[in-house]
Amino acid sequence: PPRSTLFPYTTLFRSSTLVRDFEMSQAGAIEPNPWQTDTCIGGWHYSRSIFDNHRYRTAQSMVHLLVDVVSKNGNLLLNIPLPGHGRPDDDEMAFLDKFGGWMAINSEAIYSTRPWKIAGEGPTKTGGSLYGGPSPRFGANDIRFMTKGDTLYAVAMAWPDNGKLVIKSLASDSPHYRGEIARIGLLGSDSNLVWSRNAEGVTVNLPGNPPCEYAYVLKINPLGA
Repeated sequence: PPRSTLFPYTTLFRSSTLVRDFEMSQAGAIEPNPWQTDTCIGGWHYSRSIFDNHRYRTAQSMVHLLVDVVSKNGNLLLNIPLPGHGRPDDDEMAFLDKFGGWMAINSEAIYSTRPWKIAGEGPTKTGGSLYGGPSPRFGANDIRFMTKGDTLYAVAMAWPDNGKLVIKSLASDSPHYRGEIARIGLLGSDSNLVWSRNAEGVTVNLPGNPPCEYAYVLKINPLGA
């Protein structure tokens, strides 16, 4: 099923059951059953003052939220409040352009994926209320995981300054990934990056320029896939 939705509904029905809804909050770890969070880039109802003062949530914060939610077996329902004439205002259109641009490159890691053995790694913790307060400040050590078939997606929440991304959860002695890695690619860029693996983790040499903004998806294929 889709992992993000831009429609103002707050309840999902699946297989004649209700999906748990974390309204304006999110799970702190992988949930055993699919769940949903719903949030808004501004107020739940259109507010002219939010537009006038350019106070919508950024595309970066919503992409990060989407990635974090999906890594924990969740769906993101995102509300775009509309003015009376029914057309998004200029700031909302700019948001949708940036968010849609990220999805155009990276949706493979979002749609129809499932959580891995762990949601992610890194120092930045998430979970709880989405009301108020600043968005989490992710670094290059913050990585989130999803799977689809034999493919593992590792999403780096920031671009490392030295161009090298280290994934500790894929170390040669990791209990999470015991198989051999055949290939690592970067969605929107090089499909066969140079990488190495040892007891410290997998170190990936990234290209000179990122293919997108906000979050960067590595596609990891096992040997024999």
